[in-house]
Amino acid sequence: GVTVTASNLQLYRDDSKDLFGNSFTNTDTDSVEIIATAQASGTSYANTDYGLVTFSSKGSRAFSGWSNLAYSTITITDQSLINKTGYTKMAAISGRDLNNNAPTGDNNLWFQKTSDANPPVLTVTYLLGSASASFLLNFV
Repeated sequence: GVTVTASNLQLYRDDSKDLFGNSFTNTDTDSVEIIATAQASGTSYANTDYGLVTFSSKGSRAFSGWSNLAYSTITITDQSLINKTGYTKMAAISGRDLNNNAPTGDNNLWFQKTSDANPPVLTVTYLLGSASASFLLNFV
């Protein structure tokens, strides 16, 4: 069988993607949290998908750890998030959302999506029997 031994998610911060024309602001200390989702489709999203998340962090990175126009890496801390036979479904949310706390200031980060020049990258390291390998996954 296959055993996932490590995984990392890389997201490319791009403040120009802000749909509201805001510049990056971070007057609140917060983090980006990776959580599991259970949306029906692995290739599209619906408004009802928001209720299909688990509010348990599978990896995080402080807002202060991001640079504009650069990839930053979030180490996945729970390898059961990685689906070995189908779509790996995850979402990025604010640590304030995760902990059900109201923001104390402004928080925003914008990331490039799959159709942009710097799409999200998921790197998975796994064991197949006694052999080890890594592979990259594309996002939809």
